Amino acid sequence: MVLTCVLIAAQREEKAFWEDTRRVLCENYSTLIVQNQSLFTPATPPELIVCDAAAFESVAAENTIILFRNTVKIPAKILSSTGCVAVVDSQDDALMQFVSGTRLPAITCGLSPRDTITLSSIDTDSAVINLQRSVTCFDGSAPEPQEFPVRLNTPIDNFSLMAVACVFILCGNSQRFHRVYI
Repeated sequence: MVLTCVLIAAQREEKAFWEDTRRVLCENYSTLIVQNQSLFTPATPPELIVCDAAAFESVAAENTIILFRNTVKIPAKILSSTGCVAVVDSQDDALMQFVSGTRLPAITCGLSPRDTITLSSIDTDSAVINLQRSVTCFDGSAPEPQEFPVRLNTPIDNFSLMAVACVFILCGNSQRFHRVYI
């Protein structure tokens, strides 16, 4: 697996999004966390670096995923970086418009047939995430459309669940996602 940077673009009041995303990624990857001017290092070499997108002026990393929870001020240098992919909630019209004005390729998450990632079903203890079209992963692979059943042990909002699925898929770990217990 290639070292991947995950930038979380969310307003400070989106604490649940930060916590859910960080929790799931830390449980499934060796993860270095940079948040609130603090650095948390894993015991093993990191597979992911998870950061607050607003904390940086620029990012020079080939494999970067920006998880947009809402429209936040992000430096233009980050938004024009090569090797970055935006993950956006398609129900947020202002966010969709904002991201379409950048050079970033985007993966949309939502409940529409137009979305790349959607939910086929969800209940209190399980969900089925649907990859509706092929995407190119950082390792060059391109998984075909398929469904990923996941077991849920704690509540998580739909977008957070789909955004985390995007991280697994873009990192080339879509098969690993089948075994995830969120």
